[in-house]
Amino acid sequence: MTEKRIARVWKRASKTWDRSRVPPAFDEGTRWDRVEQAGRHIGARRRTISHLEDGLQIDEVFALAEGDFVGFWSTSMHLTAPPEPTWTAYSFAVGDNDKISIERQDESAIPRFGIYSTLAQVPFEAGHLKATSLLDDRSGMVQEDCHLVSVGWDDEVNGQWWRIDQYHDGDRMAAYWLDAQHRLMRSDWEGATLQYVESESDALGDLAPSLSGVFADQQSDSTEEVPGDEQP
Repeated sequence: MTEKRIARVWKRASKTWDRSRVPPAFDEGTRWDRVEQAGRHIGARRRTISHLEDGLQIDEVFALAEGDFVGFWSTSMHLTAPPEPTWTAYSFAVGDNDKISIERQDESAIPRFGIYSTLAQVPFEAGHLKATSLLDDRSGMVQEDCHLVSVGWDDEVNGQWWRIDQYHDGDRMAAYWLDAQHRLMRSDWEGATLQYVESESDALGDLAPSLSGVFADQQSDSTEEVPGDEQP
């Protein structure tokens, strides 16, 4: 069995942790983001959260049609069970290249493209600062002096969203907006804006068919039938 097929079996058989304690930000399911830069639609992101026997798994696929990088990358993160999930293993791949797998060693380190689980747990307390390290997904190297700063409800963007800024070496490198349930609704990162949308079609829009097909290809493993899984 593949890793994803095993994960699906675990999910169905599991009764080892209380699912009623899952914060809304970690509800099982798939969410889409539309990526824009200077008013142009340049890409999309899909985030899928799965409930496993021993915790959670967050899978993301990010595809860009314009900019410094054209193509896609994917990440997969395993976390302990809620209410305070902590990541234990992480993998990253550019395109169809082999995945780079990383096990957690530095408790404060956040993977560069796997920040969601940490953001969702930052308190909504204006001025709260969380010191972290930044883990480079491709090399596994850790960069120190990274901070997440809890700012407040942002009337300029959306008064119902809480803003969190990310700093590295004293410079702001990204900003994030979360709804009242701590779900990520928008990100401003390196000149691009990622905004949550209601559907896959809203996220993909007029992207090139070849790039849109990336998401279907990356989904194929998770939709394989598992032998013996038929419902009575």
